[in-house]
Amino acid sequence: MSTSIFNQFDRRQIRLMSLVVISITAAVLFSYGIMPKAKEYRSAVASRDTLVATTQNADLIATQLKMLQKDVDQLHRELHGDMDQMPAKQVESYVIGQLQDISWRNNVELSSLEPQPGTLVDKFRETLFKVELTGDYFDLYAWIIDASSDLGFVVVKKYEIQPIGQLDKDPLLNAKLTMATYRVQQR
Repeated sequence: MSTSIFNQFDRRQIRLMSLVVISITAAVLFSYGIMPKAKEYRSAVASRDTLVATTQNADLIATQLKMLQKDVDQLHRELHGDMDQMPAKQVESYVIGQLQDISWRNNVELSSLEPQPGTLVDKFRETLFKVELTGDYFDLYAWIIDASSDLGFVVVKKYEIQPIGQLDKDPLLNAKLTMATYRVQQR
């Protein structure tokens, strides 16, 4: 019976049908057998390459993480200063000590310093410091920059500057400042 079906076709048609059957079988094998495995293999190679690159760059990544952590710490310090982790009772004495160090460093005389309680601004507790300084213009300017840098978020809320004595080329100035520091209110 099967010979009769093949007998109906000539040799050329049988070859053509065989070629079609082989082509369809190859296409099915390629689509469902070889292609998924090839994709899986390429994905595994890409994952391996990524892991190799990561392990080779582990020291570089660790160094970058340390640098980023230093940047975060520096930004935190600029915003909050060293007072952020300090108990509220120690803040005033810390600020007084820092302002005296800044005065010595900038050749400015710290004539008086009076801490005063401030107000509650949103969730921040304000502490005011009435400061009186004597020095030349550039030393006073450097003093304010250092105070802002060393104490973190410091705002000069009010200031008054007057020359002392004769108005010569570089007179000594008397500066009266009201500075405010802010800390997150402890609840």
